[in-house]
Amino acid sequence: MDQEGLQKDAITFTSGIDACAKCGDFSTATKLRDEMLKAGIPESRESAAALIKAFCEGGKPLDAIELYNDHLRGGPNNKVVSTISTRHLVCGLVKRSEWQAALELYPSIQKESSSARGGGRAL
Repeated sequence: MDQEGLQKDAITFTSGIDACAKCGDFSTATKLRDEMLKAGIPESRESAAALIKAFCEGGKPLDAIELYNDHLRGGPNNKVVSTISTRHLVCGLVKRSEWQAALELYPSIQKESSSARGGGRAL
């Protein structure tokens, strides 16, 4: 980002993490997340969803599950779990034939659906 003269903010970091996710480059995505946190920019639902996607696309579904569960437990910023994060995680697990793990997320998906209709679920 420095070489390109881009301003380091939540949008550029999240965009970079998302680009890495599309390529399955979880290593660079993780480095960008670490750099973002080091710069004092808090992790957002969007950046977490992009990182979960990167882990899934890069063949690291267990790391994706760990990050997802960290956010469910309160994580670093106590954000709301994103339906997008859940969708990325389920799709990534299914791609890797991790059917049981994908099915185990079903209760979380139900809670997210009910909170989207008015409850609000904190991480």
